[in-house]
Amino acid sequence: MHASVPYAHDGIALQHPATWEVSHDGPDLADGNQRQVHLSGPGEALILLSFEAIVPGLPGIEAHAAEQAQMRSDMLADSAQDMPSEQIEPGPTHTTPLSRRTPQGQEVRGQAQRMAYSARGVQRELHVHFFARDFGATRIILMGQALSDHAPPMQAALEQVVDTLHYRETS
Repeated sequence: MHASVPYAHDGIALQHPATWEVSHDGPDLADGNQRQVHLSGPGEALILLSFEAIVPGLPGIEAHAAEQAQMRSDMLADSAQDMPSEQIEPGPTHTTPLSRRTPQGQEVRGQAQRMAYSARGVQRELHVHFFARDFGATRIILMGQALSDHAPPMQAALEQVVDTLHYRETS
């Protein structure tokens, strides 16, 4: 068993492997609206927690994962067009359902995606896992991503975060 590190700030508490570090906790770096927590791991592996208000009609984790897969596919297509020398070729995305029972007995549903692509003739596969946990009026979307060679440690770190995550609103 690897050493765990506790993290607690502004209503959130979790544990993550000692080889990972919290690299951001604050407003979304892209739009500045919702809170995000970023954990950085080996080989550019990433775990991202996004906080959103639970409102009627909020899509489930399946719709969120599908939207993210489309965004990644569009980004690769744009990169292929903008940087022809990189020879980027998007490939298919395969999605499978995930289910995890936390130590507290809560069933947490998710989605696993594998996206194949090539760059400069080198085949790559990106592994992305999504889970969602609801805490009162807040849903936390957890996303972990890593290239194939770092996927197993990312999956283990994400499972640890899912299992130990606690949240209470502070405002």
